[in-house]
Amino acid sequence: MATVLQENALREMVEDGRNKGKALIRAGYSKNTAKAPTKVTESKGFKEIKEPIVKQLEKELQRAINALKIKNIDQVAYEKIVDSIDKLTKNIQLLGGKPTEIINDYSQMSDEELIRKTRSGSGTCQEGIGEKTS
Repeated sequence: MATVLQENALREMVEDGRNKGKALIRAGYSKNTAKAPTKVTESKGFKEIKEPIVKQLEKELQRAINALKIKNIDQVAYEKIVDSIDKLTKNIQLLGGKPTEIINDYSQMSDEELIRKTRSGSGTCQEGIGEKTS
């Protein structure tokens, strides 16, 4: 069973989406623990509570990818969806213990390639996002 600190750490990681160490400190862990976040993220309790969150994030990621397929989507909606994909991808990778990497232009990637990269930790959609294609 997860501890209150582990639950706090998970919440902070999802909210931050970038840095496990900083999230652990905000959750109440010591600086020493924050320097070795796997002490927390690889614990049985943390793994138990993160799995359902990661699955939900993956479902939301797929919904966002599907939303990009809508024809005649306006630029504002497109940018919001791309931002959502970016955040979801980073959170999935962060919680999965996978490295994150910037992809300069993922607009030409297939859905399958984007999902594979998300799950493998070999890319996020952060900077240089391509223009919307109709």
